[in-house]
Amino acid sequence: MYPPVCCFSCGRVFGSKWYRYQAIIREPHTAPLTCDQWARVAAKPEVFQGFVLTSLGLTRLCCRARILTHVEKSDTLTDLDGWMLLACRKCDKMVLKREMREQVCAACQ
Repeated sequence: MYPPVCCFSCGRVFGSKWYRYQAIIREPHTAPLTCDQWARVAAKPEVFQGFVLTSLGLTRLCCRARILTHVEKSDTLTDLDGWMLLACRKCDKMVLKREMREQVCAACQ
């Protein structure tokens, strides 16, 4: 399933922020948080997603709900007779690959 492109309520475009959000959630040590925010996350881990969304510039509740409720079905977006259209894990660009083992574009390698 495709990542969310825009908010249905306010129309704000945030398509590229989905992959950044997923990367930070998978590797929390890369989150751009202050020491005070890390202390609050240590006390209450459920506030981590809120801090990440705020750091990405998603402050409206409608946009946050759209990001938080999206379910990624597969990393493969389309299968084209052996070729796959994949999202690069580092720069979010779309890449056409024959094998799924490398999910980075040539520029990021």
